[in-house]
Parts: sequence; structure tokens; C-alpha cells
Amino acid sequence: MHHGYIPAPKSIFKNTFKLPPGHFLEIDLLKASVNIEKYWDVTDFYKLPKLNLSYEDAKCQTKKLLLSACEYRMIADVPVGVFLSGGYDSTLVTSLLQTNRSEKLKTFTIGFNEGNNEAPFAKETAKYLGTDHTEYICTTKEAQEIIPTLPFFYDEPFADSSAIPTILVSQLASKSVSVVLSADAGDEVFSGYESYKFLERNLNKINNLPKWLKPIIGDVGSCFISGIPETLDHGKMKHKISSFINAIRSFDKTAQSKIVFDNMYSLPGSFLEKIFIDKNFIVRENLDVNSFKEPLEVAMAIDYKSYLQNDILTKVDRATMSVSIEGREPLVDHRIIEFAAQLPLEYKWDGKTSKKILKDIVHDYIPKEMMNRPKTGFSLPIYSWLRGDLSYLIDEYLSPKALEQSGLFNVPWVSEQVNLFKLNKLHYQPFIWKLLMFQMWYNKWMK
Repeated sequence: MHHGYIPAPKSIFKNTFKLPPGHFLEIDLLKASVNIEKYWDVTDFYKLPKLNLSYEDAKCQTKKLLLSACEYRMIADVPVGVFLSGGYDSTLVTSLLQTNRSEKLKTFTIGFNEGNNEAPFAKETAKYLGTDHTEYICTTKEAQEIIPTLPFFYDEPFADSSAIPTILVSQLASKSVSVVLSADAGDEVFSGYESYKFLERNLNKINNLPKWLKPIIGDVGSCFISGIPETLDHGKMKHKISSFINAIRSFDKTAQSKIVFDNMYSLPGSFLEKIFIDKNFIVRENLDVNSFKEPLEVAMAIDYKSYLQNDILTKVDRATMSVSIEGREPLVDHRIIEFAAQLPLEYKWDGKTSKKILKDIVHDYIPKEMMNRPKTGFSLPIYSWLRGDLSYLIDEYLSPKALEQSGLFNVPWVSEQVNLFKLNKLHYQPFIWKLLMFQMWYNKWMK
């Protein structure tokens, strides 16, 4: 309910665990023992001194690493294709691979009549680069028909709705190729998410306050929170104030960054307190942020260790394997993050341009004016569907009777949120999709 996924090493099943990335598991048959050891951690590279490189030298070395990582993932004895959305990351991978290649790369794009439709941008990029491009515009019905299959393919409750278009584009690619390259991790490695901009803005507000004033604000704020009427507890106010108070009480900027980032997109505290009958849950792993050189890189490391592996890579892996094709991720090559983590932050985010060095590499292949558009990404009108064509899913899986079956939920309170959603009055709508994904999973695997 907090993340939208089950963070490693935990799983939704009792006594069943995931092997975390960067770890190996050793079984000693003679001693009947199991030992798990870590051999790699992204945070180690953020704690190293920054490289003393000019921007042009850094760009040249980054391009070499990216090209090597992409070419390495093209090695196969079966046809290979590329998911092309038209955004910077997929355009980067396609540009690096198509340039100086005589044969045309196979590229694939899904478009929609609803939500954000990136298909025209991808088509324009494919035409400019000269790829063998396949585009398919999905109907609303085709997208909606994927939803009941999600619990089967993802095995655990998984609440990233972009799994829907990822499965659809995988279905499209499977007709032509057996291996497909996806371009995930560019945002985590090169500071591309809008959330990093918001984080920096919030940190600046906190650190512009005089030190002597911060404890006073913290004490006054705590009293104010305790006095907020219960009727306002459904809103964002209490969540924002609590996050702000926790952050100003820390004078360490990297610790502040972790506190603020953890709370920016988390489930509101009022929800966590009331969803479950049993409230004894661990929400997030403890990331050691000591020795980080830049507060903003704390957020990038959290995303790389948690969101990227548990959400993004899980989403693509299950989606591609649902149609028996292999998904490969060149931008997750360890050499790239090891190098990028040691680059000066301003080479990635200079206060104005996100993913600066990556974008400048793309501009070597694609005119800047072609790429100069707002970041969109996959987006479908899920919540409108759930109040319209798909309202039967709410009635079937989120009824009080259905919610009682697991024995986990505070049914009266959760049912109240479901009713608010039906009336389009629920401020935190992702809660409904997370709840639906859990309920559909439970119905599929536990009943």
C-alpha cells in the first residue's frame, strides 16, 4: 500500500524471500546452512570523491560506456528489437545502435486514443534514424482487457498501472523478435525525475530558515498537528506538515533529503494508521546516507535501490516474459552507474536541465528541436475507467464482503474511502488502484 510493490528481500508470501540485487546466496550442503553476502552496492559509488573531469571529457566517456552497454545487449542468435517511446532514454539507445549500422533496427511503439500518446514522437524519431518501425494504436477495450490478467503475470500485488502498456508493447514486439531492449534507469542514473526538482526546491525552503527558528517551528508544528480535526485527516495537510517538521529537526542535509524524499510520494500517515487491523508493518529499508556528497543523490540512490529494481525492472521483466520474449536493460549496466555516480551533480542536473549529459549525447544524433517537449511517459485514465467501464471491478473486489476475506483490513474505514472514490472525492486516488491490485491478487492466489 505504501510502495505499490513488495520491496526485496520480502515477498507477499510467508517464509519466502527475494535475493536482493548485488548479493549472492551460498548453500553449504555439509553444514546445512544458507549464507547471503553482498558483493555490490550502488551507494558505495556515491560516497566516492567526484571525478575531476571537464564536461566534454565526461560526455565522451559516458557515450563510450553507453555504446558499449547497448552493443553488448545486442548479442543474440535470435532477432532483437528496441522499445521506442520517443523520449530521451529510448531515443538514446536507438540512436547509439542504429548509427553506423547498415541493417535497420526493429523498433516498437504502442499508442493510445486516451491518456498520453507518445506514438507520434516515436514515429518521428524512427523515421529520422531510419529504423524498421512498428506502431500499433490500442483501443480502450484492449487496454482494459489486460487488467484482469495482471495478478497472474505479476505473482504478487503490483500497482504500477504502466504494466498495462508494457504488456501491450511486448505483445506487439513478440510477433517479430525474441529479444527486446528497454531503456529504463536513465532517470535514476542521470537525475531525470521531476521529483528530484521538487525535492531540491523543498530542501532549499527548509535550509533557508535560520537555525534558531527551526526548533521553534518544530514544536509549534507538532502542537498544530495534534489539533487538526479528524475531518481534515483525509487531506494532505497533516502529511505535509509532519514531513516538514521531521526534516527541519535534522541539521544534516543528506538526512534531511532522505526524510523529505521518503515522505513526498508515500502513503499519507493517516492511511497507514487506519487501513489495517494489525498496524505492525515495516515501511522502508534504512539506507545509510553518511558520506554522500550531494543531498539530491540520496534520492537517486533510493530510487535505484528500491523503485528501479522492485517496480520498473519487475514490470518490464514480467511483461516481456508474459509473451515469452527476453527483455534486456542496457542502461542498468553497472559500469554506467559506477561512473555516473562519481560525476559532478551539475553534469546531470544543473538547476535547469535534468539528465543534462544524457540529453546532450542524444542531441549529437537527433536535432534538439525534435526532442524539446515535456516529459510524458505512459499514462492511462485508470481512475476514470474505474468509475465508468470498469466500475464492476470495484463492485466485485472492493465490496465490504470482499474486503473482509483476507482479515487484514479495517473494513468500515476502507469502504468509506471506496465510496469517496466513487464520488470522485478521494484525494489520494492511487490507494484505490493499490487496493484493487491486492484484492485481485488475493482472489487469484489465496482463495
